[in-house]
Amino acid sequence: MAEEEHASRLVSQLLRRERWLLALAAVRSELLSGGTVGDALQLIADRSAALTDADGVIVLLVDGKGLKVWAASGARAQVATGPTSGVTVPLSDPWVAAVTDALGAYSAHEFPAPRQPELAALWRGIDSVLIASIPAGVGDGGLVICLRAAGRDPFQPDQQPELVGLAEQASIALEVADRQEQRRLYELMADRERIARDLHDHVIQRLFAVGLSLQSQVAKIEAGPARDRVDQAVQQIDEAIADLRSSIFNLRSVPHDQRKNLRRRLSDIVAGVGDSGPRVTLRCHGPVDTIVSPELSEHAEAVVREAVSNAVRHSGGTSVTVSVTASDRLDIEITDNGRGIEKDVTRSGLDNLAKRAASCGGSFEAVGGKGGTTVRWTAPLPSS
Repeated sequence: MAEEEHASRLVSQLLRRERWLLALAAVRSELLSGGTVGDALQLIADRSAALTDADGVIVLLVDGKGLKVWAASGARAQVATGPTSGVTVPLSDPWVAAVTDALGAYSAHEFPAPRQPELAALWRGIDSVLIASIPAGVGDGGLVICLRAAGRDPFQPDQQPELVGLAEQASIALEVADRQEQRRLYELMADRERIARDLHDHVIQRLFAVGLSLQSQVAKIEAGPARDRVDQAVQQIDEAIADLRSSIFNLRSVPHDQRKNLRRRLSDIVAGVGDSGPRVTLRCHGPVDTIVSPELSEHAEAVVREAVSNAVRHSGGTSVTVSVTASDRLDIEITDNGRGIEKDVTRSGLDNLAKRAASCGGSFEAVGGKGGTTVRWTAPLPSS
């Protein structure tokens, strides 16, 4: 009898091992096929539910503000596939610290109930949990949590190693997705750089040649409508060249990357001007990268991009200076040595900067004159 029980346990372990290997193979196949991170995490949740015989599984990743639910699976977790998916549990919730520190099989009653309403509804009626950590890598890590309702046998500690193997695949999924995104961005920027180079080296130079040729003939034309039309054509060519330079500037701008700090992103904007326009200098003062919130960083980046683009297109100057200061407020000042703000220049871009300042509780002004233009944009920073 004892031998039969031992043999039965061995068979059960072998079958469970086989299911685990099949689950790993399925997840790796999804990663190699080029699927999205969401698809891979959902597959991990589905396979974890089947492998551990769980009533529900949730996959959470650290997103800087707390733990965010990225995938949910199992009959018990159906409430999570709607409003709970995408929900973030803040770091201040005691539940976050409790589940993060507890890896393995536990009674659900050992943890405080989550305060987040959707997760609180999911947690009610749960008797046993199995928790595995998603290692930090490209991201900041996370958790895979399996749930069993009251009345069922609790999870066993020997189930955790198998769940750990699946949780590790989530970290690999994030790394693979990051590499794919970096490769895509590299290819995009290489293509943009090629287009910008062709515009600068060929199209702009040909327009310059046409403009010079027309200018050389103006003196030979008697004053009158014909000469006025030639002067107007030369002016239109100059405007077309300015527009092309602006397009080159935008093509060379690096796409926004949330992982870069604000100083680096502003440096990318300045570097994007290249040799196609005035010399742009960036000066940063104070803890720009540490006390400016992500939301305000988005505004700051947009303000600098718009103001520098305007200077490149319209100022006609040779230099632009960008000064960013972080203290009790964020101050951004962009100055150029051009011809000032012309009356016929559209103000839609300046109006957008004013609206951004107002939405942040700050201020905006643009002052132009013969010596150039100064744009000032400010927004308050939260007190420490």
